[in-house]
Amino acid sequence: MASSDKYDRQTRLWGAHGQRALGEARICLLNAGPTGTESLKNLVLPGCGFVTVVDGEKVTEGDVGNNFFVSRADIGSPRAEVTLSHLLEMNPDVSGEARCVDPSDLIGGEPSFFEGFSLVIASQLQRDALLSLSAVLWSMNVPLIAVRSYGLVGSMRIARPVHVCFEAKEAQAVADLRIANPFPALQAFADAVDLKSCDDETHRHLPYPVLLVKLMGEYAAEHGGQPKTFAQRKAFAKWVGTQRRDITTDEGVPIWEENFDEAVANASKASLPTPLRPDVADVLADAKLDALESTDDDFWFLARALRDFRAAEGKGESLPVSASLPDMTATTALYLRLNEAYKLQATLDRAAFCAHLERAREAAGCDEKRPVSEGVIDRFLASCQSIKVMRYRPIAMELSARAAEDGAAAAAADPAAGDGEAEAQGQYTSAVKEAVAELQMMGETNVSMCPALWAVMLRAADDFQCATGRFPGAGASPDLIADAAEVAKYAAVHAAGYGVADHVTEEHAQEITRYGACEPHVVAATMGAVVAQEAVKLLTQQYVPVDNTFIFNGIATTAAVATL
Repeated sequence: MASSDKYDRQTRLWGAHGQRALGEARICLLNAGPTGTESLKNLVLPGCGFVTVVDGEKVTEGDVGNNFFVSRADIGSPRAEVTLSHLLEMNPDVSGEARCVDPSDLIGGEPSFFEGFSLVIASQLQRDALLSLSAVLWSMNVPLIAVRSYGLVGSMRIARPVHVCFEAKEAQAVADLRIANPFPALQAFADAVDLKSCDDETHRHLPYPVLLVKLMGEYAAEHGGQPKTFAQRKAFAKWVGTQRRDITTDEGVPIWEENFDEAVANASKASLPTPLRPDVADVLADAKLDALESTDDDFWFLARALRDFRAAEGKGESLPVSASLPDMTATTALYLRLNEAYKLQATLDRAAFCAHLERAREAAGCDEKRPVSEGVIDRFLASCQSIKVMRYRPIAMELSARAAEDGAAAAAADPAAGDGEAEAQGQYTSAVKEAVAELQMMGETNVSMCPALWAVMLRAADDFQCATGRFPGAGASPDLIADAAEVAKYAAVHAAGYGVADHVTEEHAQEITRYGACEPHVVAATMGAVVAQEAVKLLTQQYVPVDNTFIFNGIATTAAVATL
């Protein structure tokens, strides 16, 4: 098998461990229409392990017109079997099965079927079935991606109780080189350097962490301590720049010391410990760390060990040192010498971290015969500066949302049940209103195409379907004007709840009715790409997935993320 070659580009993004997680995944697709098959196609191609397609329909003429994974010869055959066969042709590394049954029947009659899946993708599932499925998967902690293409509008919703990101890989993550509180090997390296007597070649190639540790020592000795205020730190950075030498070649051409540029740019790190990113601080402050159970995911024990390490060996400031160094100006010999210092400290910190990990596992009664693997520990320590925990809002709370003032009125009428009722029924979030306000702040005068407003319209269309048994504009001979008027009434309720009553108009209702719940392939393909991207994030626990809804407006070709 040539897997190591054909997956080369993607493993550069998520590594061999990410590819392994993808290859071990078991994915279930409900409804094999164009949106569902496009989603699954984009997971079969990169090598997901096993797929199950659940669909109770036969292939029709309509399918041939908007689904690339059926042909005219397939008309009348089970759509689950046909689409699975064509999907598996795309990658022999992937296997799968088809269940020719209506997903709603499976959800209601055989909920245990969903146990063991790594991910469930529900495509074009109607509200009642979606609510039931969401409740089943929520209790199993199986991630759900609910996706739909509705005319020129698409939406995707992620739901699971908790998702942990081992490697958030966000751009703002900053390497902690421990310049402000150098470990012994780094301090020894700096102490061994004599900036006054070293040759020019060494002077202009000393790595900036060594320069800053050395110069901070000299500055502190001269000024009675490290800089404390912003003005003092600014003065220190300026002083660092004055320590350059005037170096020239034999021909008299000036040579600029780029390592001092790097030292000046990072001078604040010499007196300020690298702060915890807010996401990491939230993880270390999570109440879960004080109530660990033997059945909990390894991530939580690793996070507890990280918190304990920071409090003890890190003296409340530092996380374990990483053996990896960023690029910097240095000779190969000096860079390798510095790297050896960091590797030595990383080894010591890893041993201390593992001791905390074992204590946490022992206190929770974990099975000693099933330890956390060395690879997982190394992966966690390599990315502990960018871990993140996400808690999603249940779909039931979103779809039963009411205005905050209604919740307050209910609580006033029945104080004993007020909080519980509000929690069970939920409230509208401010996400839609904030999305509109953001466009207005950017100078947009016409916000009618704001993607979040179309989330309101999809809810209105679902209300219409629940009341009539069909979607607006759909059916044999629909009355488009009457349907649009009804949709407008439903939309007005939700628009008021979301605080955007002035921005949802009759034109929105007419447009959503005009679609007749059709599923054009161009929108399905777009949503399929988005679903696959988010699925990879969930399965590999890398990068940060959407929280919690992605809305695509194909009319204006814009998109937005909103927490609904």
